[in-house]
Amino acid sequence: MRGAASKEGTGAGALAGEVITGVPLPPKPLMWDRGAAMTGQRRFPGPPGRWEWAICHFAPTRRQAILAVLKPLAPQAVISNADSYLVKGACGLGLGYACQGLLTRADSTSDSDLEATTQFNERASVKEVLHTVTASLVKLCPSSCHSLKKLSICGTFSMEGMEENYDSLDDDPWAIAGLVLGLGNSVVALYRLGAYEDVIEIKNILISWIPDVDSSSVLFDVVNSVSLCMGSCLALPSVIAFCQRVELLNDDLDALFNRYTSLATELLNLKKSETVFQNLLMAICIGAGSLLSGILNDGVHAMKFADVKKFLDSLKYIYTHPYPPLVHLGGMFGAVNAFGAGAGDLTGIGWQSMNSQIKHEKESSLVRGPLLTSPVGETLSTSMLQEIFLLAKDAEDNHIRNYAAWAVSFLRSRWLSENQSLDNDSSQRNSVDSSQSRSFSAESLVWNLSLWLRDLNFEKPGDVVPVNTIATVLKCLTKAPRVPAIDWGVIVRRCMKVEAQIPQKSTNHRDPTLLREECLYFSLAHADHISPLLQFLDDLTDLPRFRRLEMNVQSVLLQYLSHLMKLFSDSRSKKLYEDLAVYFCSHSSSYLDYSSEQRSMLRMSFWKGICKCLVEVVSEETDSFSYLKKCIECLLPLLNLCNDGQPEFVDEWSAAIKCLIVVQKSWPGDMLQVHSTTSLSEGEHVDAARKIIIRARLCFAGCVSALELGNLKTTILSTTADGVWWNVLVEVAAAVYSADNGIKKQWLLDALDIGCVTAHPSTALRFVGLLCGSCCVYMPLLIVNPTNVLSDLPVTLPSFLSSSIWNDLRNSAADKLWLLTTRIYTWAEQLTRGEGLPCHDHIHGSEAENATFLANMLRSTCFAVEDHLAVDKQLKLANLEAL
Repeated sequence: MRGAASKEGTGAGALAGEVITGVPLPPKPLMWDRGAAMTGQRRFPGPPGRWEWAICHFAPTRRQAILAVLKPLAPQAVISNADSYLVKGACGLGLGYACQGLLTRADSTSDSDLEATTQFNERASVKEVLHTVTASLVKLCPSSCHSLKKLSICGTFSMEGMEENYDSLDDDPWAIAGLVLGLGNSVVALYRLGAYEDVIEIKNILISWIPDVDSSSVLFDVVNSVSLCMGSCLALPSVIAFCQRVELLNDDLDALFNRYTSLATELLNLKKSETVFQNLLMAICIGAGSLLSGILNDGVHAMKFADVKKFLDSLKYIYTHPYPPLVHLGGMFGAVNAFGAGAGDLTGIGWQSMNSQIKHEKESSLVRGPLLTSPVGETLSTSMLQEIFLLAKDAEDNHIRNYAAWAVSFLRSRWLSENQSLDNDSSQRNSVDSSQSRSFSAESLVWNLSLWLRDLNFEKPGDVVPVNTIATVLKCLTKAPRVPAIDWGVIVRRCMKVEAQIPQKSTNHRDPTLLREECLYFSLAHADHISPLLQFLDDLTDLPRFRRLEMNVQSVLLQYLSHLMKLFSDSRSKKLYEDLAVYFCSHSSSYLDYSSEQRSMLRMSFWKGICKCLVEVVSEETDSFSYLKKCIECLLPLLNLCNDGQPEFVDEWSAAIKCLIVVQKSWPGDMLQVHSTTSLSEGEHVDAARKIIIRARLCFAGCVSALELGNLKTTILSTTADGVWWNVLVEVAAAVYSADNGIKKQWLLDALDIGCVTAHPSTALRFVGLLCGSCCVYMPLLIVNPTNVLSDLPVTLPSFLSSSIWNDLRNSAADKLWLLTTRIYTWAEQLTRGEGLPCHDHIHGSEAENATFLANMLRSTCFAVEDHLAVDKQLKLANLEAL
């Protein structure tokens, strides 16, 4: 979709797209994949440098080899040893650009150890780059020391004695400016590193180095503060654009823009002729133009047109009046940058679309969206471009002619690359979108609601719309099968920020974060045919951004993983699941800052999302199946148990079991494998209990055979029933109860056998009590606790054996009970007489305190089933006295 000006062929956009004969054009910008979510490539903030692009797209092993070759030539070494200050500044600038290629994870490897090592090295490199740049900056400009000490990522390093002996860097003002630019360019890598506070601090430092003319402080009263200001003016627009995109910006953009323009006006009034001030004025003009286009092209914030016109008039005055060549260059580059040319910006961080479908009111005092497509600024922008174009052709001064040619060439190159990107991006959708737009009638509810959202103006006082109204409109449009082809990316981002723009009193007591949820639901519903919404979701699910989202927004994204998998490519989906695994399992994750209840809610959402993926999207044959299994492996140890073995968060456990029921048919057996519990630590003991409980619940649900659970019978019944293991017995008994009668009989007989040899016979007896209690006629009257299930055994076991299913095995069960009774009675009798040890007959000493109780209980139980014992055993039973 092209802007209005280019459609008409006569506006500023059409003029910028003309071929300029005889004008040297800049190299064609390196194109970068803007459809990251659809192609699967990780999107950088903008076009990287050629060597950076190449290195980051090699496989990790080759990338390490290349970095190893480049290391001896690294700018860190040069910056320390160079005699030229300008070389130091250039190295600092290069370091800033270089670290943007780190922590991008553009490639992945099957070697997890290699990938982890690469990540560790790249994280260390980012910190080393920032330390090198800040230390060099302090050496060249000691006045920066106080500000840079606020950066926590640099650690505590001494600043004393680092200053170099010089009087001024007036001859090389770009030395310090280059280091400042390197500092500003590092914010992307710091953000990926998770150093969000340092990103904000760098932004604040750069702002502080640009003097506020309206304050009472003296301009540039410190040596080399001019160079700091130069670098800040050029670096700040990219930093602001990045912070704006990742929601790290709370600054007054109008005040920040006015700081630029006021400083430029002040310098023009001072009429300083020194070269350093010419460079400064040039940097201010270029930076102000970049800042203006970054704000307007983003489409979220509206600027006062009077301020914009005043700035453009100042630039026009600069390049049409006799000023030094550097000032002319700044005026022309500032003008084309205001229209989105991006001259001097090699990072592309602040590059936004120069085409927009935002509605502009010709009589409005505010402008929002690109100037080249704004009716309110069309006359001014067209006349300025025409003047610069004519200067490029006819100016008598060679400097002015060359500067003008390059200015228009930058804009033309940017315009052509924008249109090419749009053509590639929309070639498969243009006809569909245009037909959709034409198919909406003027009376259509969807059409009118869409236009209402598009034309919302939060900047106008007295024109405040309640948050719940906006949320309701979005909810209605979410249910629409299709929506008009308008600038939904801008609309959704504005709605996401509405809580900061609308006073709290107008929210009608509705939580503003609920509006952000509606933005997500709308984006998920329509991202399959609206690429800005797809890009919006891609940004939100990138790990550094995901970490900072509100918990309810994270929860929505986790529950709708199946939608995201349908939208994303396989490689992008893989990265998404790897990021989520890191988020939930990393020991330094911000997820740990939540309360235990909040963490459980997030995990529950993740379980639900994975379950939907397994049901709707992923099959066993796809590669995505392995990614999901890794996430489940990450989540399983996070299913918490209380001290008594009960699940700590019932809803989370329920969601987990439902998910495992879906995947269990293809699940590897070693995932829930339980080894002997005799030599396990407390943590491993709880982990074994968790796995058995999960298996028992899966068995109860019918997706795991009770025979498979029976393989753990010895482990389950030979472990002390204290703490979490009591609930293991309860869960296993419930699972066996749901099985067929043959399984029940086998478990009861085996439990009696195990009781005859185990070191913890009370565990086997408690299980027998649980199983018999659940299967006998007295079940509704029984109280389930570790003591009662033993006390009730003389009633529950005979009742269970009276069932018809025991007709052929009743005597066998009674015999096994007699053997167990004999063992326990003999042991207890010896303990009573003081003749035996607590650990007699391999019975654990912890069982001794219940020995008499167990012996008497088993004696009573045998009397209840004595009719099924042989005569000799009945005689021996009659001779047993109560202890």
